[in-house]
Amino acid sequence: MNKIVDDKLLEAKKLSLRNPEKSYEIAKSSLALTVNDHEVARCYFHMAYACRVMSNYTEGLKHAMYALDLFEKASDEYWILRTRNIIGIVYFYYGNYKTALEYFSKILVHRDLMDAKLLSSVLNNIGEVYREAGNHDKALDYFHEAMDISDKNKLMDHVAAISLNIGEVYYITENEKSDDFVQRAYELGVLHGDLVVQGEAETKLGRSMFRNRKYDLAEKYYKSALEKFNKVNNKYYLIDLLINYAALLEAKGKPPRKYLIEALNCSIQTKLENKVCTIYKLLSEYYERNNDFREAFAYMKAYHLKDKEIEASNLSVRLEIMSIELNASRQKDEGEDLKLMGRRLKREIESVKEELEAIKLENKALLEVSLYDELTKVYNRRGMFKYLEEVEKTDKKDVLLILDIDYFKKYNDSWGHLKGDACLVDMVNCISSHNFEDFAVGRYGGEEFICYFKADDIDEARNTLELIREKCQSLKKVYYSEGEKFITVSIGAVITHLDKHPLMSVLDEADQQLYLAKESGRNLCKIKEY
Repeated sequence: MNKIVDDKLLEAKKLSLRNPEKSYEIAKSSLALTVNDHEVARCYFHMAYACRVMSNYTEGLKHAMYALDLFEKASDEYWILRTRNIIGIVYFYYGNYKTALEYFSKILVHRDLMDAKLLSSVLNNIGEVYREAGNHDKALDYFHEAMDISDKNKLMDHVAAISLNIGEVYYITENEKSDDFVQRAYELGVLHGDLVVQGEAETKLGRSMFRNRKYDLAEKYYKSALEKFNKVNNKYYLIDLLINYAALLEAKGKPPRKYLIEALNCSIQTKLENKVCTIYKLLSEYYERNNDFREAFAYMKAYHLKDKEIEASNLSVRLEIMSIELNASRQKDEGEDLKLMGRRLKREIESVKEELEAIKLENKALLEVSLYDELTKVYNRRGMFKYLEEVEKTDKKDVLLILDIDYFKKYNDSWGHLKGDACLVDMVNCISSHNFEDFAVGRYGGEEFICYFKADDIDEARNTLELIREKCQSLKKVYYSEGEKFITVSIGAVITHLDKHPLMSVLDEADQQLYLAKESGRNLCKIKEY
């Protein structure tokens, strides 16, 4: 037994869910310390597991196939079963349910060799395959069997996950027992201090309340889940919550854009392309319902391009997996037919990759266009959010402000919308002309703008805000053709370190300060340390 390798792989296992990149590196570095094939196989197993968490399925499958071959040579049934489970999960995640089910079913033949944790996991995985395939009765059979085993062996983390899965099937089939299982998962999350389970359960409970038109209760659940996901910075589950919250807001007659845009940014950051595609479609439908056909068309175009990219990417993954399967084949005779198949497959992979790169370049160009406001040429809301997510951390503090043009409707009513648009452009040019540290400007919507800069302290920040306010007034844009009262702006700001708070909570606080500025008479700046 090699204790050094054992200790390192144990560390890799503990880190796999929290920090899969680090887990992968530890497992990979352990290869240099191995003394036999069995240790090598275990290293590749943990590398495969980390790849699975990172959604790097082709690399994960490659490592798992290699580990499986070594474990089979050593006739180690325990590790063979665990590795087949990982391979089945990889096939499930990229949508090959038939092959996934084959791998899981092969494992179940050896129930007597499995501990309760692995058996429960495999049964739950089979249930998920049947759920995704739409066979809900079969899915429930496997989920309930997995639940019984987990309950009997006090595997409470498994119980929570399976409860959520059962609740999901019941929700899809409109069974009233759905909330009971989700509530159980929530209570287990509270018992074990698992904020992710609590947040996921609250999202599902809120969705159920929304379906039953209990909007206030749904919002209560969503707000609680939002607080939890922000606390643990879990963007994966946050995306579905934000999408559901947006639907609720629209049902209550409120604009949902804020949450859809945040969900889009989270999806882009976490590279969840299917979610990006879904949100593009939701945004397009929202703008179409509100008769903003230009924005609706732009998002629909983005949706179709992203859908095309996903299709090409999925084909590329399928071909790569076929290649991995070919290389992992036991047929080592390298006959001419096998060589020909390999060469043909290689050419097809390269062709698909070239097409995929072309689509990605087109999507990148579209994204760059969609980050800027067409009228003012500064960042739009999406572009500004993207900028703020990538702000470099320094010793200086971050200042985030929302600027609103006071009584802008009066200006438009007096001079017309063309002059109003020209006024917005002049205002932005005036604000953008300043050379503050790391200064950025974005149009938040209508006559509202977001600005960002760095400052040493609140006094420096306040002086900068006053300078911006005075410069805007110095443009001498009069409200009425016969009047002399110049356009003014109100500013609400926060000085903080952005890396310590969720962006939306900082923006909400800046919005509160803007409200105070307006309530105090407008043409004012309000700032708060946060």
